[in-house]
Amino acid sequence: EDFCDAAVREVLEETGVHAIFECLGAIRETHKGPFGSTDLYGICVLRVDAEKHSDSTPKPVLQESEIAAAEWRDLTEFLSAPWYAKGLYGSLLRTSADIGVRRRKGEEVGMGRAVMKGLGGIPESMYFAAGAAKL
Repeated sequence: EDFCDAAVREVLEETGVHAIFECLGAIRETHKGPFGSTDLYGICVLRVDAEKHSDSTPKPVLQESEIAAAEWRDLTEFLSAPWYAKGLYGSLLRTSADIGVRRRKGEEVGMGRAVMKGLGGIPESMYFAAGAAKL
């Protein structure tokens, strides 16, 4: 399952919120992940699907077996929490938040996605830097 499809599905399953993938905001790569493997951690920038929700901030409906709480938070307040004030994960979140805010203003930033046929004619995702992909 591709990054963007997994993010949209997980948000829906765990909160009941229908979302649309906008772009990848940031990716962390390590080669000392679980079991000594390479591990990628990606942050997807999503927006609420206005066709499915009349409210731009729909009330989350929790999947209690997966999460204990969900709420809409002020972005500045969230990013100023001590856990995100510095360090790698704070940088990932601040970078992704900045990309999300800039996209809302109409800027073409972040890593977009194009689906194309790859080896054997199987659809594959290509993620690309801001602007149009050279398809």
